[in-house]
Amino acid sequence: EESASTATSTKYYKNYKTAQPQQNPLKEEQTQTRPVYRGFLAARVRITPKRILPKTIINQYQFSISIYMYTLGSVRLQGLKTQGTQSSRPHNAKKGISPVIATIILIAITIVIAIAVAGWVFGLFGSYSRQGGVTILASASNCYSSTNSCIITVSNQGSTGVTVISASINGQQETLAASVPVSAGTTATVSVSAAPSQTLTSGETVNVQLGLSNGNTISTTLVVS
Repeated sequence: EESASTATSTKYYKNYKTAQPQQNPLKEEQTQTRPVYRGFLAARVRITPKRILPKTIINQYQFSISIYMYTLGSVRLQGLKTQGTQSSRPHNAKKGISPVIATIILIAITIVIAIAVAGWVFGLFGSYSRQGGVTILASASNCYSSTNSCIITVSNQGSTGVTVISASINGQQETLAASVPVSAGTTATVSVSAAPSQTLTSGETVNVQLGLSNGNTISTTLVVS
């Protein structure tokens, strides 16, 4: 009976062993390999802890990181240069005058000077025209120490007559014998007597000035004889 039981167990064990499927090593290797897609590449990568991404993708990723770090570094360096340039100038530094403002100032100064010169020139012409061409003929005039007086010849080349109403020698008011009218286109002689306190010395140079009725004055320089 024991022998019959042992034989039955051995039969069942053989049948069980035969029923177990045989594993194919190549099939097991194939089940561990599958397509993996990364970016624009498709590669069949063996799924193992040591190799997850293809080498090409890793190189592209490192290159992108390098470009990003280079760009970021350039921007930061440019910012530091700009900040250094701005900080190098003192806060209280004053800017110079721009060329445009300097040119405008020079033009304004030139215009002012031109107006002043023109006014002076036209003033001289106006004064001459108001005098009406009345002048002292120095060649026909003289001062004498013996009489302490001067004989002045006045010429009127203007179109209107004037009258000599006052006289002075070296700035001191003198006495006229009488007012002397000078008609247009004529000459007249004016006698000027020096004051008693004033002495004319021979060889002395004096300035004789005559006042006219039109408000103008004429003058000349004479040597006392």
